[in-house]
Amino acid sequence: MDAVPTVALITSEYALSSPIDADRELDLIVGALAERGVDGRVIDWRDPSADYSGLDLVLIKSPWDYAPRAAEFLAWLAKAEALAPVLNHPELVRWNLDKTYLAALAARGVAVCPTEFCGRIEDVQAALAAAAGQVVLKPSVSAASADTGLFDPDDRAAMRLAEQIFAQGKVVMVQPAETASSKFAVKPKPTQIASTSMRRSVPRIGRQSLLRRAIVAESTWFVPWAAITVQPWRSRIR
Repeated sequence: MDAVPTVALITSEYALSSPIDADRELDLIVGALAERGVDGRVIDWRDPSADYSGLDLVLIKSPWDYAPRAAEFLAWLAKAEALAPVLNHPELVRWNLDKTYLAALAARGVAVCPTEFCGRIEDVQAALAAAAGQVVLKPSVSAASADTGLFDPDDRAAMRLAEQIFAQGKVVMVQPAETASSKFAVKPKPTQIASTSMRRSVPRIGRQSLLRRAIVAESTWFVPWAAITVQPWRSRIR
């Protein structure tokens, strides 16, 4: 008798317990997978007691608390990919984790919001001095607008936030505040991004194809679950 294929849905304590922002899709996905003869296993990526045995696919769904502990998340990712195929592809996840990928996209002619990546307080001061209007400051590794602020260039609070970000060992991003009519303000839907960027399980990804696939300036981690067909011992993205 063939073993039942098993998919791990990777989430977080926050996504499981938040009263306002919980991942309410998990139970629906587990039920839909069960109807197709697939075992869906919900796993908090930081749970040391989680069972990773017998997995056919690891799907990164809602590890929404990764940003304050990026190094820990990357270590987890390395362990996960040694156990089973991971979606989205681990190389893409690593590259997309830090928003310095915007500089790589810009270097290839992709229209992204103009960004100064500042590793020193003097770099932040220079970026603010050169700003023509309001700016946004945030860390290059962040989520859910954490440690993010909108400032006038001469607002001392901007420097205080920059110092706070540097204290966390992160890089400060300085971007012009864009209006709703800005060409940078309209972005594809996340499901469109994911379905375009990931069409194979464990694809062969080199730097060239990686850049071609990641054409937007936000996270592409979340694969639409309905696009996944799981068969014993392998998975496929339509």
